[in-house]
Amino acid sequence: MKIGILGGGNMGEALVSGILGKRLVSAKNLKVSDPVLKRRRLLTNRYRISTTTDNRKLGAWSTVLILAVKPHEMQQVLGEIAPFLRRPLVISIAAGVRLSFLERFLGKRPFVRVMPNLAAAVGEAISVLAKGRFASRRHALLAERIFQSVGETIWMPESKLDLVTALSGSGPAYVAFFLNALTDGAVRLGLSRKMAQHLTQKTFQGSLAYLSEKKADPKRFIQKVASKGGTTEAALKVFHERRLSQSLRVALSRAAARSRKLSRG
Repeated sequence: MKIGILGGGNMGEALVSGILGKRLVSAKNLKVSDPVLKRRRLLTNRYRISTTTDNRKLGAWSTVLILAVKPHEMQQVLGEIAPFLRRPLVISIAAGVRLSFLERFLGKRPFVRVMPNLAAAVGEAISVLAKGRFASRRHALLAERIFQSVGETIWMPESKLDLVTALSGSGPAYVAFFLNALTDGAVRLGLSRKMAQHLTQKTFQGSLAYLSEKKADPKRFIQKVASKGGTTEAALKVFHERRLSQSLRVALSRAAARSRKLSRG
């Protein structure tokens, strides 16, 4: 197996690290194409892999080709590589680029579309996969193995991927937004930023660990923490008064709608 990754940005590097860390292939059987010299040097020095600027040669070399480019660059890239591909498994992680769009430019090939998230960089991604019409069970299992190297995988119909993009694809930014808001609030009330950040992050980590390990229902977890007439209840009352839950539902709906609008297919 020869894995080519077209795009050496954050997600491309996360996949390089995961694939090599899980020893799916050796360094000599993993190559990355990227136009930025600084990125190519970093990947070569850090992971001892070959890099290139030639997308066509990478496509011809690969038996698995992962498209990790920006959605607005996809049409140009597909047109560039189409004449040079043999018959690799093509995996796209570009948000909003539908399987039908890939088929239009690359023909009847085995495709898998994946929506990972940035937690792939620390091996904690949740990646949702959707199989194309011409991908076999073997192709599906191979794609699953690759993305399990950076976290957990789930299969869904492609019709669900706009919502997935809004929830887990964009989700790390929502978590960071809450962390930042709580940190800012604590700083205004008198804590140092360093201490506020530490307390906030450890609170999130510990809560998620508890929910995961105990397989706890979030509503019951809230009840365990919130004593009648206590400090937690006072804070939660503000969330209800300000309709925070409704705001989150609207935000998720808007993000999903935006994903649908930007989709190519």
